Amino acid sequence: MSILILHIVVALAGIVSSTAGLARPNPKLQTLTWSLIAATVSTGTVLTVQYPSHLVESCVMGLIYVGVTVSAALITRGKLAAQPVQIQK
Repeated sequence: MSILILHIVVALAGIVSSTAGLARPNPKLQTLTWSLIAATVSTGTVLTVQYPSHLVESCVMGLIYVGVTVSAALITRGKLAAQPVQIQK
């Protein structure tokens, strides 16, 4: 049951992170978003293996989650690429 709680918390954090990245593009936030997406997919895979009876629901929700968060991350990447580079001294 703890993997389920971890999965939910990581997924919600991924949604928050990807949304925050859209509002304020930041390279560190971008890295965090991609890490949270990977963690969510990993924990989702573990849950699907543990509870295969919920395979269809898991896959549909997983695809929606990945689609939304990856889209937001890619839009953020585009915003970051359009920003001028600041050289720190």
